[in-house]
This record gives sequence, structure tokens and C-alpha cells, in this order.
Amino acid sequence: MKITKRKIVVTLCIIATLAVATITTILIHNHIIQQREENAIMEEERMIRGIFLREQYAFGLSIDPDNITESDYHWYGNVPPPSTTHERNRFGLNVYFYLFLYLYERETGIVLPHDTVVEFRQHRLEPDGSLRLYNNGRHPEVQKYVEWVWEGRHGQKLTDFAESIEDMYRDYFFDNRDEGFEIQPFFELSPKMLDALIRAHFDSDYVLDLTSIQQAGY
Repeated sequence: MKITKRKIVVTLCIIATLAVATITTILIHNHIIQQREENAIMEEERMIRGIFLREQYAFGLSIDPDNITESDYHWYGNVPPPSTTHERNRFGLNVYFYLFLYLYERETGIVLPHDTVVEFRQHRLEPDGSLRLYNNGRHPEVQKYVEWVWEGRHGQKLTDFAESIEDMYRDYFFDNRDEGFEIQPFFELSPKMLDALIRAHFDSDYVLDLTSIQQAGY
């Protein structure tokens, strides 16, 4: 009888040990799966932040693409906000995009319509509710532009070009304000004024006359 009881106790101990081991194994397995899922989510979020970071660099934010830190992913990699009221002026332009895209066309021969870029950045979700990413296969023109800027490290070139046009505009005002030229915010300029400034930038023989353009309502 004693042997039988001992066997029962031993058997129960073995069963209990196996049960604990099984439960522990299941818990560890579930923890590993959960950790992998969390890591996958974090990696996907980081990837998406990287996509937004590259997009924002391509459209004028000051980012050093060769020295990206983890804080850059969090600071610049947030979902870009929809266009503000200053994205389009009364002529329907975002002046800086207009200049960036002009230089892009001059450098590559590729035409990326201004309206395509503004519409792309106005909406952060696709019609099906998914995030609007430049490289999701739905925006090949924008993707080609962003990759050209990012991979070629052309962001500074675009910024320098826009700043040179803005400086030229400011200089023109100081030289012609006594003749009636009135200053207005740079982001409010018309395409006619911008085209004239661009031509003057690349053609030293071109006579810049923004006063006449302004007086004509542009």
C-alpha cells in the first residue's frame, strides 16, 4: 500500500512538473511571438518614418541625409501635415515646389507637374484609407523625384536655387522701389514673376522687369 501511495505521489509530482514545464514553455513561446510581433511593428513604423523623412527632405526640409540619427527618424519622420493655406497662393502655386520642380526638370529633363506634387501632399491617406507613401506604387512620378533628390543628395542644391531666386527678388525690390515696385511675400509671387526671375538667374543678358509684370496684375 505504501508503495502504491509513493507511486501516486511520484506520479503526481511528475505530472505537476510536466504541467509547469508545459505552461512555462507556452508562456515563453507566446512571449517570443509577442516580442517578434512588437519588433515587426516597430520596424515597420521606423520604415514608414524613413519614407516620410526622405519625402520631407525632397520637399525642402533641412536634413543631413548622410548623418541621419534616430532622433531624425522621430523628428522629421512624423506624418507630414496636409497642405496649409500657404501651400497655394492666389495663383495656385506653392512657390518653393515650383522652383524645385523647375530645377528638377532642368537637371533631368523630366517634367513633374506642380499640381501633381501639391495634390500628393495635400492628402496623407489614400482613398482606401492606407497611408499615402510616395513609394507605394501609386505615385511613380513623385517617387522618381524623391529618389533623385535623396539618392543624389540634391536637397541643398534645390534649397540654394530657391534662395538665390528669393535673393534676386529682394535685390530687385531695393533697386526699383523708388520706381513704384511694391514688395510682397515671396510665397505670393505669380508664375510670370518667377519665370522672369528664373530666366534672369540663368541668362545674364536678360533684362529683368518685374515692375511691368506687377503693374499688369501678376
